[in-house]
Amino acid sequence: MIVLPLERRQKIIDYVNKKNTALTGELCELTDASIATIRRDINLLVSKNKLRKMHGGVQKIKQETVNTFFDYAKIRQDDPFFKTKDSNARIAASLIEPGDVLFLGGGLTCTLMSRYIKEIENITVVTTNVNAVVELATSPAVSVMLIGGDIFVGRTHIETLSEFSTGLLPKLYFDKAFFTVDGIDLEYGYSIIKRFQLPLYSYLLNNSDQTYVFLDGGKINKRTFLCVCPLEEINNIICSERLPKEYTDFYASENINVYK
Repeated sequence: MIVLPLERRQKIIDYVNKKNTALTGELCELTDASIATIRRDINLLVSKNKLRKMHGGVQKIKQETVNTFFDYAKIRQDDPFFKTKDSNARIAASLIEPGDVLFLGGGLTCTLMSRYIKEIENITVVTTNVNAVVELATSPAVSVMLIGGDIFVGRTHIETLSEFSTGLLPKLYFDKAFFTVDGIDLEYGYSIIKRFQLPLYSYLLNNSDQTYVFLDGGKINKRTFLCVCPLEEINNIICSERLPKEYTDFYASENINVYK
């Protein structure tokens, strides 16, 4: 009896949803199909978000907690820099390697980044970003740690933030730390508005192999309440927009990487 591809794939979905997981060979036996056919089916079903890949097979997609606190469609419409932030997040995600220990800061860009790293194997994410935790919590590939503190609710994110946040950090060293700032100025450096972020950012600068700061046009030539550090102290910039020439010249003179 010839089984149509749609019937075979539905049989795979029903089987995995019942069993929670299934190995590739198991699905070959179930459908009497070749391993090449099953692998094509798996790739198609994963791309359609029907199943999730695991080592050697597939698993059921659990009912995920939906990050509905913010209306991202509305944010996309209202934020003139949303496209840049999303591009920056994708660039950052491409820099992550299996096994990395990461820090993700607060803000929309870091939340967007969390969406693009869900399937990277064996990474650890330490964060103050509650939205990122919600995005990553159901990913079996990612270990997530939320740093405690007072809850800060912004327009596009929820963040834990307090003078005690750094004290709650274990003695961790990060392979890569990603965060945003509120302003960048050639003379003043990188600056932030929230004073409770300063000890945390200082900790990251001293306890990360590589630090990455996200920039967009709304932050250029802007000074805010507290200076985090001079521009030369952060060795990686992520900005998909064209930076003013004086900034690109400065970064080139300091051998600072600019990802765009």
